[in-house]
Amino acid sequence: MAKEVISFVERLANEPKSTRGAIALINWMKHVGPCVDNRWVEDESFEDSIKASIPKKYRKRIILVPSESVSIGGIAEFYLVPKRAGLPRTIERIAHPPCCCSEISIDGYSEVVHGRQRVRYKLVLPIRSLRVPPKPMWTISSGAITRGQGSDTIEVDISDSIEEKITVEVSIADPSVVCGCPTMAKITTRILRK
Repeated sequence: MAKEVISFVERLANEPKSTRGAIALINWMKHVGPCVDNRWVEDESFEDSIKASIPKKYRKRIILVPSESVSIGGIAEFYLVPKRAGLPRTIERIAHPPCCCSEISIDGYSEVVHGRQRVRYKLVLPIRSLRVPPKPMWTISSGAITRGQGSDTIEVDISDSIEEKITVEVSIADPSVVCGCPTMAKITTRILRK
């Protein structure tokens, strides 16, 4: 971006002294944390790098116009502003950062022998993931959740189940509405009769 700023300053130098320069900035978003979290924050260093690229001689003659918008790559729009003209306005842009989702899964039994009363299931999220939900919601097709609803591990009583298999599902809140990452997982456990 420094080359574009220098080129703009050279153009401004050939204009009358009453002409000002304006650089409209749309800050860029940078990725922080594990990819699975889709965590993007505005990187304010983009504006600082533009300021640093302006030669001292022209800093009073060039105005930086901030924007409420952000983009994946920082954008600078350059304007020559004649005397008495108003400053430019930046175009509203909506940034949708690239998505990087990971699957969620359930650690549990694929088979259990009928007569075993309690079975445990655990929600598995990627290592270092910050997607840990405040309250996972569990459902089962047969049996009863005896402990753990709202946590990452549940205990299920299947002693009264007459089904050949039970399905256990968990759903979590998606922290990234834009990306629509997976929010549900399920596992099926066969009940073996003696």
